Amino acid sequence: MQKLHRTSTLGIFPALVLLICQSPQAADDRRPADFEVWGKEFVSVKDQRYGVENVSTADGIEPWGTLATRSAYGRFDPALFFYSGELSYFSQKPMDLLRDGSTLAPQNGGDVFGIGFKWLKPLEAGYEYEFHLAFTNLPDLIAIDNDVVWDSSGGYTKPHTGAPSVSEVVFHYVPRRSGQGMIWCVKDGTDGAIIMSDTPQFWCSRRPARPASAASYRQFSPPYEVKQTKKLYTYFDEEHRVPLTGWKKRPIKRPDYPTENTVVLNNTGLVKDNVPDEPGFLGHPKVPYSFFNLLADNGIRGTMLWGYILPENPEKSKKTDEEMIKRGLDTFYVDLPDEGRWLDPNPAFHNWGYGDKPKRIEDLDQWRTINYIMDNYPEAKIMLLVGGELEHVQFLTYPRTEHKFELVRRAYIEQHGQWVKKLKKNLHHPEKVVTAEQSLGCAYPLAYLLKNYDMSMTKTWGRQNVQINIATNRGACRAYGQPMMMADDPWIGGVWCTRSPEEMEQVWHLSYFSGVDYLYHEYLGFVQKGSKIYPNKWGEKELNFGRFAAVHPKRGKQIVKLGIKRGFGDDWSLIQSDYTTGAWGHSKNFRTGEDIADYTLLNAFFPSFGDCSHTSVYRLCTGAPFGPVDMVPWDAPVEHLKTYDVLVYFGLNAMDNRQYRALKDYVQQGGTLVIALGQLRLEGKDPREVIPEALDDAFLGAELDRMPKMLGNAEILFQQNPGTVNGFYEITPTTAEVIAKTKDGRPVVVRNGCGKGHVYFYATDFISKVDDESNIRFLSGLAKPSSLLDIGPASDWIEYTVWQKGKTYIIPIFNHGRVRFPSGNGPDHGVWKGHITLDFDKFSSLRNTELEAYHVMFQDPNMKLTSIPVTRTKGGARVDLIVDKRAEVVIGPKGLARKEFFYGQ
Repeated sequence: MQKLHRTSTLGIFPALVLLICQSPQAADDRRPADFEVWGKEFVSVKDQRYGVENVSTADGIEPWGTLATRSAYGRFDPALFFYSGELSYFSQKPMDLLRDGSTLAPQNGGDVFGIGFKWLKPLEAGYEYEFHLAFTNLPDLIAIDNDVVWDSSGGYTKPHTGAPSVSEVVFHYVPRRSGQGMIWCVKDGTDGAIIMSDTPQFWCSRRPARPASAASYRQFSPPYEVKQTKKLYTYFDEEHRVPLTGWKKRPIKRPDYPTENTVVLNNTGLVKDNVPDEPGFLGHPKVPYSFFNLLADNGIRGTMLWGYILPENPEKSKKTDEEMIKRGLDTFYVDLPDEGRWLDPNPAFHNWGYGDKPKRIEDLDQWRTINYIMDNYPEAKIMLLVGGELEHVQFLTYPRTEHKFELVRRAYIEQHGQWVKKLKKNLHHPEKVVTAEQSLGCAYPLAYLLKNYDMSMTKTWGRQNVQINIATNRGACRAYGQPMMMADDPWIGGVWCTRSPEEMEQVWHLSYFSGVDYLYHEYLGFVQKGSKIYPNKWGEKELNFGRFAAVHPKRGKQIVKLGIKRGFGDDWSLIQSDYTTGAWGHSKNFRTGEDIADYTLLNAFFPSFGDCSHTSVYRLCTGAPFGPVDMVPWDAPVEHLKTYDVLVYFGLNAMDNRQYRALKDYVQQGGTLVIALGQLRLEGKDPREVIPEALDDAFLGAELDRMPKMLGNAEILFQQNPGTVNGFYEITPTTAEVIAKTKDGRPVVVRNGCGKGHVYFYATDFISKVDDESNIRFLSGLAKPSSLLDIGPASDWIEYTVWQKGKTYIIPIFNHGRVRFPSGNGPDHGVWKGHITLDFDKFSSLRNTELEAYHVMFQDPNMKLTSIPVTRTKGGARVDLIVDKRAEVVIGPKGLARKEFFYGQ
């Protein structure tokens, strides 16, 4: 077809000639022609605030804006335009933002399309503008206000400084009229998508135009209807433009019944004078002391010691910390950078906007504050959090090795043990300090950290699927009997805030009823105006949740029946959302490959959560039809393994005798195990050998060689359904039943009874070598009998947990389908009307007794129980429910349930 960026007969562009005054140039010189007319080039300088190019004001030249979207780092982020509803487009098909956050193209391909955005300042007639736009994949033409200003056949481009893969487009434009300046980047099908660089290389300058610069431009008109992208989130400042009101509620009082020791923490970030453009963090020396009263009076137990951000006044910081303790706060956490961030010469890793950092951990001002508090206030609790992601540490400071298992042992475990010892040397009372590493990767195998730290903490970033985070953290902490901490962090990828107050509230309640011991957040929920503090929408939700947690009775013991085993050497981590962009959101940081592909199969337990590299932008949370799931570490003791009905082994593993015997004991005592041949291989062998004990067919029900023979790819029948396998090994079933086989009868998956339990054995390197559809169908069927509740009607948005106190059960239920995007847009799936049924085989204490059930209602400042009907069914009990965003049900023996809810342990 004819190209739109050339003079064509399509009727889209009249064949007008660009008449900007030109001077003689070499044929291959694509510099803007009018440089010679002016005699001087525009002068580039560095804007140190963002590290981006801007222009000087010499010779009448003035900057006219750096197109840095409202992000934490002042960068141009195409994904922010896309998801904030500020991007215009035309296309035969809907536009799609591809996963790297900068690639835009029609869904399922397309021909002619364009993306448009408005310049941040109006363009004025009588000025000449010089634009610098950066692309990894160029458009075919660029138009401003329907005037074609650049095309790929003759426009000037140059390599981007420091980024050879990025092309910088440079052009001049003299508008004929004043206006905002709609910039269209157009593609006519030459080579796919437009890929816009997220570097800061989107800037403009101007100078007065001279008559010689007057121009005529050929015209551009979109060939299809212009549409806007859908607004999915609000910017940070939009939550601070609403009217602020004072807080009227009286201080919360601890009830006379036992409550959880769950600690809700505040990060003491304030917005100063409600200035949206400069949200910023304020250190303790500038926070009015009345703020601490507000927190403590509403159940907020502690805060972060930000004093080190202002090291010029450590004595004032100490005084402020004293005031916090006097006013009711008793738990403090200190965020320390990891060793890599301190010592790496690249400022991108260690300078977070708070000024220069000392080169040695011993030089930090935090130590003085921590030791002062511990010396003078023995009732205070200190948590020392080592900030940052282990992936940074591993590549910056630890010895390199290609051996994955040695890397885990040396970098993740041994080196971190040394690091913790180094940290504690600075403390007067190290025995009083709880240490934790705050892993930034949602899916990081936290068991490695718990070898050295007292507690694990992981973050929920952006719209990252929260349940994956919870399963990872809870599974490790429950296996080792250690506390867990969740940080709700909405700042990922340079976006000031990607979580609405309603989403925050849902995440906090879900974390609470998933067993979290410490809940920390990074919202700026309070505004300081003069000497007064006002909660904004986030702050109101925080204070209300603090009051809820302060009076909620003890939850009892959580019941989890499904576990995903994570092997030694498994390094699945840094799972991101497509919503996530910026420094941590690029595809180069995602884990890919066969080692982690098994984790896509989590869709069997968390429908439509995403895949092993990305969570879905369209789901903050998803349903959990079979109940909660734990990510269980490779060396969890067999007594803990026995609490699960089903264990499924995912990812890479280095098998050893102790691990193997625990798995075998688990199965013999009644458990169901799903495992692939690849997870039975020993550490350190190349090629790796199957562990000798696994050659005993009494467990697997099949004979196999220590170095089994690979048989290649094949079509299979898996439980009579067609599927495929991408590489499998030769095995010979003995006592095992074949449940998946090739068309010529070769076994791929077998089922064997062992003691009271069963093993499902895949003759593959990983479970995911069998196609996803077959596996999800199989795993869902395997998990269904372990469901604690029967939910009807079924919904991909309903999640529940179950807690037991004596003979009574507490059942929180979440309807995630009601939680829209932060902008308020997106589908609302409505309230859920249905029932939950409890099987007496799983809730045996309810079998032979009359029952009562209640809705739990937090009617500030108290907990209230409202009676609801409970119906006996054949072998169980049923409760009909209407669930808006969440509900909490108590069911137990009549005359006992209420008492055990409040006073049981």
